[in-house]
Amino acid sequence: MRFLFFFSTLLFCFACSPTTTTDKMMENDDSKVVRYWVNSAKVDCDGVGPQTCYQIQRGDTLRRDGWENFYGEIEGFEFEPGNIFHLRVEEKKLDSAEVPADGSSMMYTMVEFISRTPDIRLKLHNIYALEAIEGERINVPSDLEQPNLEVNVTEGRIMGTDGCNSFQASANVSLGGELILGPISSTEKMCKSSKLPQDYMNAMAEVNHYGLRNGKLFLSNAEGTVLLRFRPVD
Repeated sequence: MRFLFFFSTLLFCFACSPTTTTDKMMENDDSKVVRYWVNSAKVDCDGVGPQTCYQIQRGDTLRRDGWENFYGEIEGFEFEPGNIFHLRVEEKKLDSAEVPADGSSMMYTMVEFISRTPDIRLKLHNIYALEAIEGERINVPSDLEQPNLEVNVTEGRIMGTDGCNSFQASANVSLGGELILGPISSTEKMCKSSKLPQDYMNAMAEVNHYGLRNGKLFLSNAEGTVLLRFRPVD
């Protein structure tokens, strides 16, 4: 609960950040000043070739999702992984004579550094061993591996094994504690012991929220019922 409260408070504080009149005063046909939120990690993206991009949101308030890839650079801004940044950025359209070959027609310059906040979601980024399903501690049959789960927050995906088959899915990890999974795909190996893998995957299909308490990961459904408990892998 403390984990979810932190993010609710974080979003509230971001939403209450004052809007300045300077933004409107600096707008003209060729430039405007916009509030930017810069996510805590760069991601792989495709531009002219493979590269890494910032993820940003534009606007006065930080939303739970809605990050988009940003392919440019922000003059005057020094990125530090692991932090969410709040900036005011001038978006200026360049004269065609100023645009370098294969360059962007826009120039982005930081006007004001508003805040830097550690992204506590990154504490979720880890490999975990399954301990319990719906409160019942699991027993792993001898013909199965230890079921586990790897959460990759920056790439927005999960992967692991149910003890018999490997699985993976996209994962939208929100600031408010939501964990929205895409369709789960898995290998199709047959194992003698099937109940534990089936129970694990049935529970994963209902996952909607996450929480960290005392280093352990708890995944729950939309009603708040804890479905799965994990411990970090040493």
